[in-house]
Amino acid sequence: MGLLHAGSGVFSLTAPSCVLIPFPTKAPILIFSFALVATKVNIKLSDEIQNQSLSDKIRRIDFLGSFTLVGAVGCLLLGFSLKSTEEMEWSNPWVVGLFVLSLVFGVLFTLAEKYWAPYPVMPLRLMTQRTPLAVSLSNLLTSMSAFSMVSHPLNAARRTS
Repeated sequence: MGLLHAGSGVFSLTAPSCVLIPFPTKAPILIFSFALVATKVNIKLSDEIQNQSLSDKIRRIDFLGSFTLVGAVGCLLLGFSLKSTEEMEWSNPWVVGLFVLSLVFGVLFTLAEKYWAPYPVMPLRLMTQRTPLAVSLSNLLTSMSAFSMVSHPLNAARRTS
């Protein structure tokens, strides 16, 4: 919802004011949220994890899965961004290359999560369960709906006039 409201108010603002206005209004909320989480959230880890050395804890992090996920999503978003903002054709080598690279990173992410990571970023078994799959699809469709409203051709025409 914030993106929709912000998008409608930005048309009358200049670029510097779009950057300067949100920070003073959101900084107190950010500081309050940080303080609230720092003081109230206390996640109890099992003794097995809590007593591990720092190097053992770092080995539990799925760096390969994280890197391939960022690569897949980043290349996909950059491909769509180049297509829409730079008005490149779908057949442009940069756009096609980024989409192919996104697909390659996506396949590598799936393989890393399935076969390599002892503690995966996104366990693939979650996608076979009904509730996590429904939540994921709901988030995807809601995001698509919100962004389509922001970037709808009528909004684009209003921005250029």
